[in-house]
Amino acid sequence: MIGDENQDGSTDMRYLLKNSDYEDIFKLIEENSNMNQDVISEDIAFSFARVLIDNIEISSKSRVIIFAGNGIKWLTGADISRILSYKGIGALVCICISEDCSDNVSAEHTGHTDSGDWKHVDSTVIMKHARQAESFGCTIYKGIPDKIESMDFDIVVDALSGFSKSSGCDEFSDFSKSSGGDSFSENASAVINKMKCKKISLFIPYGVDPDSAEVSNRAVCADMTISTNIGRNALYIYPGCTNCGKIVFSGTCLDNKKSRDIENKITVLESSSDVTMPSRDPSGNKGTFGKILIIAGHRNVCGAAILSCRSAYRSGCGMVKLLTTESNRIIVQESVPEVMLDTYQDDEEIISCAAHTDVDVNADETSGLLLSLENDIKWADRILIGPGLGTGETAVQLVRAISKISDKPIVFDADALNIISADDDIRKNITENSNDHITITPHMGELSRLLGGTTVENIKKDWISNVRGLSDELGVTVISKDARTLIISSGSDEFYLNVRGDSGLATAGSGDVLAGIVAALSSKKVEPWMSAAKAVLLHAEAGERASAKRGETAVIAGDIIEELQEIS
Repeated sequence: MIGDENQDGSTDMRYLLKNSDYEDIFKLIEENSNMNQDVISEDIAFSFARVLIDNIEISSKSRVIIFAGNGIKWLTGADISRILSYKGIGALVCICISEDCSDNVSAEHTGHTDSGDWKHVDSTVIMKHARQAESFGCTIYKGIPDKIESMDFDIVVDALSGFSKSSGCDEFSDFSKSSGGDSFSENASAVINKMKCKKISLFIPYGVDPDSAEVSNRAVCADMTISTNIGRNALYIYPGCTNCGKIVFSGTCLDNKKSRDIENKITVLESSSDVTMPSRDPSGNKGTFGKILIIAGHRNVCGAAILSCRSAYRSGCGMVKLLTTESNRIIVQESVPEVMLDTYQDDEEIISCAAHTDVDVNADETSGLLLSLENDIKWADRILIGPGLGTGETAVQLVRAISKISDKPIVFDADALNIISADDDIRKNITENSNDHITITPHMGELSRLLGGTTVENIKKDWISNVRGLSDELGVTVISKDARTLIISSGSDEFYLNVRGDSGLATAGSGDVLAGIVAALSSKKVEPWMSAAKAVLLHAEAGERASAKRGETAVIAGDIIEELQEIS
């Protein structure tokens, strides 16, 4: 999962960058080596050409056309065409470039810009690379040939802009609009999408915002995207990732130790080989395998509590105690006879004894619910609060009490998150009492509320930064749930992005199952981001297994729990 080299030279550790970081890396490489634009482009082109040869049915009889815009992507596209021709691959290799490119190429020209501007490669450099490709037998088209869609090509390569929003002439002013790029690239992208052959994008498909993963109306829909190990958010985040097709990574000169100090490090969770259940000490007992207090469910709402308890047990926890309302007693005992049960009266009957606004769970003078809660907290070595809890006064008091605990791993889920988002005092308690082992598990709606009402649309435009900010503010680990799952811990430069799972996980109760797994794996001995990542992977693996047996549309939360027992 972390950093092992694959056969193609790639690694399972992916690095996802923002626009500015690329130029920083290019300049760093230039400053610390003898490599200029030409050499860096050549290195990337050789790596990408190898991926094409190894992963696409490409031979000496193939017909390949490359559409090239501006910036480093263009240089890579031109150099790939030359490499293919040099190796005798492709009966016909063509390059389409903008009509604006200058033919004024002198023999003395170095082939790279003196300014070191990686976003704006001038037309003289572009034509130099084009002429080099031409000398090896490539055909150059300035502009887009008439009736090109009807030409018999086997492969079309998108080397248009998309490497960043602002690469050369393809600056995107508004990704929500159908326009925004230069006319050549826009027209070329439309042609690419109409062609009846395999479509390959370099780095990121044209028209896909590399950071927010928004997709313009002119975006290329690729069958495959080739990327360096230093990639972009849109490779994995919806909706942009749907335009990428199969993603193939290849190591380049950009992927070096020095460049890794620049970017955000995100481990992409995608390998099934790393999904295993926690090991057990043969000399251990039920107490040593974890004692979880789950505070969940309110009057006649017990499904979420039951699912969390069952998933905690299936994830290896030794003992589970559920604190819930008395009205849930019978069904809980029948559904999960293994769980220890502690109950309190329904909300309206106990508000008077739970209405202390400044609860101290260590106080000697407590009664009713709060006394029971204090004893349960002492018993547990980890706590989960929130599934189906409701947001009434009793629920608020329970969350407030738990928010003051500083010596145990805590998972705040579901209704507990809604309470936190609406109560500044509880939020302050969490910040002040953070023990580096508090985890919150918001879906996009809950995340929006925790971020003060920021719209989901705006959150997704800079998902990582928004989650990072919340994590640092509260001093917690955030498991941000969407079609992908992002895991970020306060004060850590480790980011985890889970790309496992399928639509079968989008079912009522699935989040309650995940919460139980997270609680079961939480430990003072393990970094919270590590246990969170493990939990998310287990949940995804179980969901995939359930979908394989029942179909994605038929999966229910209980199916996910049952599949946990199949994971060794």
